Amino acid sequence: MSARGEYKKLAYHDPPVPQEIYIVRFFFIVLGLFILAALGIQSYNNGLFTSAAFAHGFWSLVWQVIVRVWQLWLGSFFIILDSLLFILFVFSLIKVWPLRDHQKLVVWGLKPTHSHGGVHGSNSEGHAPPKDPIILKHWTAIVKKANTGRTENLRSAVVEADALTDLFLRQSGYAGETMADRLMQISKDSIKSLDRLWDAHRLRNEIAHTPGFVVTSKDAEKALLAFRDFLKEMRAF
Repeated sequence: MSARGEYKKLAYHDPPVPQEIYIVRFFFIVLGLFILAALGIQSYNNGLFTSAAFAHGFWSLVWQVIVRVWQLWLGSFFIILDSLLFILFVFSLIKVWPLRDHQKLVVWGLKPTHSHGGVHGSNSEGHAPPKDPIILKHWTAIVKKANTGRTENLRSAVVEADALTDLFLRQSGYAGETMADRLMQISKDSIKSLDRLWDAHRLRNEIAHTPGFVVTSKDAEKALLAFRDFLKEMRAF
């Protein structure tokens, strides 16, 4: 896979975290047990387990049990669930709507230039040429997106900057299943921005895995500067 294709894969197809998988599994297990318990109770009440049921209209009784379970148990459950989801949607809309056009990002040092170093200040410290020009190209695109100040662009810029950083780590030979595994191989004594990068990576995880999570311009700027400083220290550009 090309670096461009791998970058897109990392940015938009990150696997769910274990906590999400456990929550989904737990929900479906509880729901399954609830349905089985309701069917068992209703079958007992309708005499489905008696010998008379097998002699006189067994399948008719089965259908009656299913209909009764839906009327008494499942119908009410899904009505309540739909009501809670609607309330959650309205609450999220009320919280997020005022912020839709009020986030403005002006990130010092993020504005791309056409100098040899590519990114403002990246070559003033005598850094070596970039290891991969594709990294610099994608970083420039991320900067342009972030500086629009739009809420969705801020979220996307942080996620894409995280993916770009992880792509650089993989191309640089750092092994591991996740970006966290690769970061743990780097000493914070040699990379001063490593702690700030961890914070930026955690913010990215909140964006990717927490529904309705709102990113402020301040948090986005802080994260993007951390990604930039880390990539500069790692001689990515």
